[in-house]
Amino acid sequence: MPVVPKNRFATAVSIALSGRWRPAGSQAVYGNCVTIADMKETPIAERHLIFSEKGKSERKPLVIRIFAPRPVDPASVSFQVAPGTAVCAVEFDGISDETLGDTYGADSLQALQLAADVEPVLKRLSKRYDFYFPTGEGYFDE
Repeated sequence: MPVVPKNRFATAVSIALSGRWRPAGSQAVYGNCVTIADMKETPIAERHLIFSEKGKSERKPLVIRIFAPRPVDPASVSFQVAPGTAVCAVEFDGISDETLGDTYGADSLQALQLAADVEPVLKRLSKRYDFYFPTGEGYFDE
């Protein structure tokens, strides 16, 4: 298995499939591998739901997308950034109240963990909307 230099981001999939580590900004793609540049625009996880405004019957699609963690550029934020600080973008495609937001963490694992926890956002939005799985089952039904 190739060694990934410290302070560099690579996916296990790209390393496993290509057998090579590619530095940030690389445009090379081997087979089904994704470059670092592509990871900024390609979601690494999605949840497909349906929603309706409370009291209304029209249901619309909602896609929640989480993008790969990336290092925080200290010049792009208004707070002090420690080495290793990372950010994940989270997109709520379908609800105008909640569009795209950034979730910060002390490192890439924490940023990803916090970004993946979409329940608090959905709970907050459930004051105005009802959410359903694609099967029609209520999202918050117990």
